[in-house]
Amino acid sequence: MNNNIFSLSILIPTFNRPQKLDKLLHSIKLNNLDSLCRYEIRIYDNNSEKDYSRVISKYDHLNIIYKKHSKNIGSKKNFYRLQKDSEMDWFCIISDDDYIENNHFIQLIKLVEKYPKSFFACNNTKVLNGNKFNKSPSMKSNYWKNNSFHNPSTQIMWKMYLNHFVSTGCIFRKIILKDLFLDDDDRIFLTELASKYPFCTSKKATAILTIHPDTISGRGGPRVNYDFKGLLESLSRKIENAHNIHKENKNKAVNLSFIIFYEYMIDFSKLAIKENLKFESPKFCFEKKFFIIKLVLAIYFIIRKLFKFYFIVKL
Repeated sequence: MNNNIFSLSILIPTFNRPQKLDKLLHSIKLNNLDSLCRYEIRIYDNNSEKDYSRVISKYDHLNIIYKKHSKNIGSKKNFYRLQKDSEMDWFCIISDDDYIENNHFIQLIKLVEKYPKSFFACNNTKVLNGNKFNKSPSMKSNYWKNNSFHNPSTQIMWKMYLNHFVSTGCIFRKIILKDLFLDDDDRIFLTELASKYPFCTSKKATAILTIHPDTISGRGGPRVNYDFKGLLESLSRKIENAHNIHKENKNKAVNLSFIIFYEYMIDFSKLAIKENLKFESPKFCFEKKFFIIKLVLAIYFIIRKLFKFYFIVKL
């Protein structure tokens, strides 16, 4: 392994979690990156109230670039800047409350050396809930349980969507950022990538997702925390992305748009139920619009299970 050829940016968004970041940095240290590749560890602090100086100084032998924003710029902008500022050929995203096992990076680097046409490499994950390890909830079949190389296809796109990896710990060529940035939804992001780029998968589960009573994503909460306008704007942007990355393949653009539309309608339904819309709602102030929205949501609630069942049987 030539450690002068492979280069890696480890991107860590953080906010008010220095103790959890300490555990993550310790796990990165145990990976002995100096002997594997050129690297940088970018930690962007979204204007935390808690002090990070002790944790950062503890790992001053690592190539850490720590930046604290002068104000909270929001989780999405913080995450976008991390990806935009990364200076190596590959990047890896790890939430500040997760960590990795000792052999994590060597496994993935060897994998992309074996499959040099890969644009990204995914590792299986384990979930630490309290003191108990569980399989990742997204890994529901044995399809990805071997070290494998995959070319983009409609079938692979659907397999990634229905049985997706978690982005934590995966490594990506920086060149993919000319098409797509990861924001708040790794299921859609990895499905988009699988629809265009060849990639490889590792059977090893070397990234650890931690579940705590106060656990939220280091790059922001789920899309159900948006308002209706935010969801629709995000949906519009994602569908535009789908058509842009598949200008030469309209079939994939349609399939990918269908996946994105379906996924967002689920969140739209959850948000509508959560907010318990009424006729006097300030968002929808007349009865006709309210009726149409509730009718659309009812239809999607019915076809939701039929939709998923159809594609599971088809695959």
